[in-house]
Amino acid sequence: MEGHHKVQGSYSKLKMYKAMMGRLDGITSQLNDVKGMLVDLSMRSHLLNVDTLTLISPESLDIVETGLSQCAEAENRIKSLLQARVTNAAVAATAIQS
Repeated sequence: MEGHHKVQGSYSKLKMYKAMMGRLDGITSQLNDVKGMLVDLSMRSHLLNVDTLTLISPESLDIVETGLSQCAEAENRIKSLLQARVTNAAVAATAIQS
């Protein structure tokens, strides 16, 4: 009878062992999935950093600064020309009235 209990106990331990190994396999699978996601996200983050640095290169900033400077100069010229035309129109109107 005692041998029968030992066999039953061994069977019970084997069953528990297989259940625990199944859980460990499941956990290993989940960890591998998380690892894969982390690798993908890390790569995506790296590519975004490269894209950002490429967009904000010193050459690009120089081009933007030059463009802004040229726009400001053009705006000042236009204001000067408009002011000169207004002044000329005022002088012409005064001459006509005289």
